[in-house]
Amino acid sequence: MIRRGIGVQPYTVGATPFVGLLDTYTNAAAAYSVRLLRSAYTGSAIRVRRSSDNTEQDIGFDGNGNLNENALTTFVGANNGFVTTFYDQSGNSRNATQTTAANQPQIVSSGSVILENGKPSLQFDGSNDFFNTGNKLLQLNTTVAAAFDFTRENVSGTLIGQWSSNTTGRTLLLTNQNSQGVAQSNILLFFNSTATVNNNIVAPSGMNLIFWNIATGSNNYQVFNNGDNEYNTTITSIATNVNTAIGRMSEATSATFFDGVLSELIFWGSIQSSRTGIETNINTYYGIY
Repeated sequence: MIRRGIGVQPYTVGATPFVGLLDTYTNAAAAYSVRLLRSAYTGSAIRVRRSSDNTEQDIGFDGNGNLNENALTTFVGANNGFVTTFYDQSGNSRNATQTTAANQPQIVSSGSVILENGKPSLQFDGSNDFFNTGNKLLQLNTTVAAAFDFTRENVSGTLIGQWSSNTTGRTLLLTNQNSQGVAQSNILLFFNSTATVNNNIVAPSGMNLIFWNIATGSNNYQVFNNGDNEYNTTITSIATNVNTAIGRMSEATSATFFDGVLSELIFWGSIQSSRTGIETNINTYYGIY
């Protein structure tokens, strides 16, 4: 049975008009979040399936632009809730979807919303949870921002990826831990059949904010973690022959699943020069660093 949910859109907070991150930093190609990102967006944040009877419902936002946790827990009850759709708030209708129940990330556990730093977050199990996007979101001249955390295990997983094979190309944001239990972000870019950019970025325990510029030109491939510049290099092209997946290597490759939580993931269709403004907005909301 399918049910439709109603999201409350916070166009004002008191007497102050709502201004979202994407109202200030425009041109998003796709945007997924547990908070409202754009004042003109009138859809929901997520679509949720409850474990008791597999009924689904859209969950929107409260009057302050946060995920409507009351609507979510009222719908799920004392059961578990799983996300079938992470809605794209960019206006481009590039929703991230998962129709297989066993592969859906979790948002409610035994009646309680899964939280990270006090904010709702989607839990990926590291075994088979992922979303299809139906699009090649990792392109040249793209900026990516992600607010996420690792599960504290010695595992390796892909947060976002476009991988077909070692010989035809791959573009990945890998996350993993080393044997000492120190969380790492392993940024791996494979932009032709022979050249690889591979860099380990040691990330602190807890939530992290990755800001990633993918562009040609001298040192224009840039990775920042929690506001710090971690890596720069020069590239000429990237692989775009398969669609982007969230939580595994690609829509075409079933391997290296992300083990952790994700609260926000935004792709811009151009390089964003106002990095600090974007980072400050995300960090202020999620309290990352």
